[in-house]
Amino acid sequence: MSQMTVSDGVRLNQLEATIKKGSKAFIEVGLALAEIRDSKLYRVYFSTFEKYCEAKWNWSKQHVYRLIECAPVAESNPRVTNYKQASELAKVDPAKRDEVIEAASEQAATEGRPMTSQDIADAATVDVESEVVDEPETPVTTSPAPAKTQSGEHVWTIEKFRTAIETIRSEFMDEWGDREDFLRLGSRFMRGEAVKLDKRITHIRKKKQTPKEGQI
Repeated sequence: MSQMTVSDGVRLNQLEATIKKGSKAFIEVGLALAEIRDSKLYRVYFSTFEKYCEAKWNWSKQHVYRLIECAPVAESNPRVTNYKQASELAKVDPAKRDEVIEAASEQAATEGRPMTSQDIADAATVDVESEVVDEPETPVTTSPAPAKTQSGEHVWTIEKFRTAIETIRSEFMDEWGDREDFLRLGSRFMRGEAVKLDKRITHIRKKKQTPKEGQI
């Protein structure tokens, strides 16, 4: 612990007043939390920033750091109007955020409604899966081939699938502790795989329809 100057005390009170405004001012809240953390204004009462947030606001470490991460993202993107939108955009590569926001806004406009966080998530997924690369003619790995169904389609065994899901779930939950985020991650992954598969099928069909060199 250390002593606090008068100016630090005044500034801390101002920042805490901002936080009390609630979630509607999440940008100001996130920026206020970041300044309290970076300037160590909590130090006279608490040994760590995390303990301060838990005792003062009853907020978890994960929630606080999401607010801090989302605040500058929303501040720099005027079309982001709420925390959920900012949270989705924060997951996108900074260099591609403008492009994703533009695509999300256009999608919402075509349906005559305001942009949602789901529009941003969908636009980000399509952007990630936009490039299709030819697969090699022969496998590049020596891993055992997946099991086959009676129809001859390759599928992972139920046990392998269950193990993979459990591994992802345990690691993700340990880090974030948020079941809803995990479910959103799974949903976003499946949408991405569906987009990728659709693009791959289209690519293969076009490739088969294109005459090879020497053919008429």
